[in-house]
Amino acid sequence: MIERSEASKYAKHVFFSAFNDVDIFIEDTAVEAKKIYVELIGRALGGGIKLSQVFPIGSKEKVLKRCAADQGGRPRKAVYIVDGDFDCFCEIPFPNIKRLYRLERYSVENYLFDEDAVVRVLDEEIVDRDEAQIRRDLDFNGWMAGISQAVRRLTIACAVGKFHGCCVPVVNYPIQDICSTECGAVDEVKVGEKIESIKSSVDSIRGDGEFSRRFEISDSNFPVGDGVSWVIRFAPGKTVLLPLLKRRLRSSFGFSHKDTSFRLRLAKRADVSGLSNIAKYLN
Repeated sequence: MIERSEASKYAKHVFFSAFNDVDIFIEDTAVEAKKIYVELIGRALGGGIKLSQVFPIGSKEKVLKRCAADQGGRPRKAVYIVDGDFDCFCEIPFPNIKRLYRLERYSVENYLFDEDAVVRVLDEEIVDRDEAQIRRDLDFNGWMAGISQAVRRLTIACAVGKFHGCCVPVVNYPIQDICSTECGAVDEVKVGEKIESIKSSVDSIRGDGEFSRRFEISDSNFPVGDGVSWVIRFAPGKTVLLPLLKRRLRSSFGFSHKDTSFRLRLAKRADVSGLSNIAKYLN
């Protein structure tokens, strides 16, 4: 398959002018990402704005470049959306340019991590338990509280590793690296081993003690507060939180739908109040 050029991906929005009141450009090129964005942003903007398609451009750098080139007048309002990623931890400056919006969570998948949405999806599938029982059995906040401390430490460690370009995978690693069961819990020993491997890599590149120094800075700059909310905001949603959730649902409910369909169902039900400020960036 021949991949379309960056220019052709960008130009595609012209052909949807009859179906969109605004142009939304994103960096995520995963097949299901477009529908997730349409569902979440369409609801966040309200029923008065027609949105049937969003337009993936490619990497974050490509989105930033296109946005920087689109600072003049245009026939339709637009916004360019990039992931939060580890940027805040890595002290990556964010360009102060018109139409640019950085997600306030790690990625769009983090907005799917919503208890009510999960319960509603399960209620449509689990025939032998009512919604109240499903909510009790899920124990979303209790489960999250149980994993939040370890996931937080790992998230900060991975951010430090990315900041220093360590050779240990800090984003797309198998969920088995931090789990030893199928119940959605994290293995403290495996998490410790993962953190130690990142520490060793960083210190070998930057010198002994550099990992600990950067870790302490991030730990103090981003205090835990409510541990559950912290993890939902900053931990990788697609590669850590959702895989852990799927394990939790399989073990507690026998729920085993495909990842793509599960994410789309959550997108139709998740709370979108955290995305409502996107409207301010449409210009």
